[in-house]
Amino acid sequence: MLHSGLRTLSVFCTVIGVVALFLVTARCTPVLPEGSRESTVDAGAGKDTSVEPSLPEPRPEPTPEPQPEVQPEPVQELPQEPVKESKPTKTTPPQLDSISPTEVKGGGQSFVVLARGANFGRDAILWLDGKPLKSTWLSEVEVMGRVSGLSRGKHQVVVKDSGGQSQPKTLEVDNTPPSIAALSRRIVNEDQKLEFRLAVEDIDKDPVRVFVQGLPPGARWDEVTRTLTFVPDFIQGGTSWKVTFVATDGSDSTTREVEIQVNNSIRPPVPAVTKREQFKGYERLTIAQKTDSYLDSPGYAGRSFKAMISAPTDTGKKHPVRVFLHGFGGSPATAGSNNQFRIYAHDSMNSYWWGYSDQLPKGKPTTGTVVNYTQRRVLHLLEWVLKTYPHADPERVYVTGGSMGGAGAKTLGLLYARHFAYVQASIGQAIPRNHRPSRIN
Repeated sequence: MLHSGLRTLSVFCTVIGVVALFLVTARCTPVLPEGSRESTVDAGAGKDTSVEPSLPEPRPEPTPEPQPEVQPEPVQELPQEPVKESKPTKTTPPQLDSISPTEVKGGGQSFVVLARGANFGRDAILWLDGKPLKSTWLSEVEVMGRVSGLSRGKHQVVVKDSGGQSQPKTLEVDNTPPSIAALSRRIVNEDQKLEFRLAVEDIDKDPVRVFVQGLPPGARWDEVTRTLTFVPDFIQGGTSWKVTFVATDGSDSTTREVEIQVNNSIRPPVPAVTKREQFKGYERLTIAQKTDSYLDSPGYAGRSFKAMISAPTDTGKKHPVRVFLHGFGGSPATAGSNNQFRIYAHDSMNSYWWGYSDQLPKGKPTTGTVVNYTQRRVLHLLEWVLKTYPHADPERVYVTGGSMGGAGAKTLGLLYARHFAYVQASIGQAIPRNHRPSRIN
């Protein structure tokens, strides 16, 4: 039995040894690359008959480049959304108790309507005749709205918000006067045309009449087109006027003022006094009226015309001014007066107190343009008297003459009526411009 156990132990040890040898051999055997073959040894010759494969030389490992240190990004905390509280939906309509004002005198101007009541939401708006107004919420009991351009009549006002619409209240508007657009000062030169149109509106669509007060002498007002036209003559420079426009619809009226200023742009030579004579209650002046190309044809400019003027010595009151125009072939008179100014001009060319060709003296009287040089010289003397003597009354200026002087008085008075209150003419033709040019000396 002992012998049998020893044999068993010997067999077990042998098996253990074989297993251990196998494990050691398997661990030490290298793994050949793909495509190589295992070497064999010729047992008879004792030599290696295989060709060992050439193994690649190991490559050096590349040196890694230094990498920048990466800083971790800070963690941002996301803002938390506020918790939205659900607002209760307004379900009851606003209550309108009153509006102020309830009556308006003229709705053309802008004004404020204040609505009072209850339950006005913050989105409450005043509505007028179905149209929203620019509104301001004041409180749950007050809302304010601005109204402009409201015509005459009764108008409905309500309050609306998200809860609905109130009951209406009535706003009554009385007649609105017409409106006139603003006007700036107008400036014009002598002998130049000034023209502008007046803008007038009536929000109630009533027919409107427009009147003018304080027009400059010679200005014209066309009510149909509402246009003012003014061509100031050369003796109106250096003066300004306040003109008032009045627009009325039959019930109410509106006024608007504008200043019209005339520049003294034409300045002929000032008349020169060559002699003074004193008489009882007046003085008599002998005048040399030198011309320029405005008072005379360019070829004649620079010559002088003789004129006579008498002036009352009583300066305590204003005196009328009388202009005398002599007949054909005549000359200035010399009679004076203690109660009126007298101007005696001279038409030595017998132009019928009108004028003559601008081609004289070299050209023929029938050529060129006939300019009213003679009329200008008469007006120039009138201007000098009114500016020299404060007691000469510009509201009482009149012109008189007979025959050729009568013709001159008619045309001077009609064409320059802005300066004359009265015309006395006898046996003079009405249109002296049609006189025979051959009579001109």
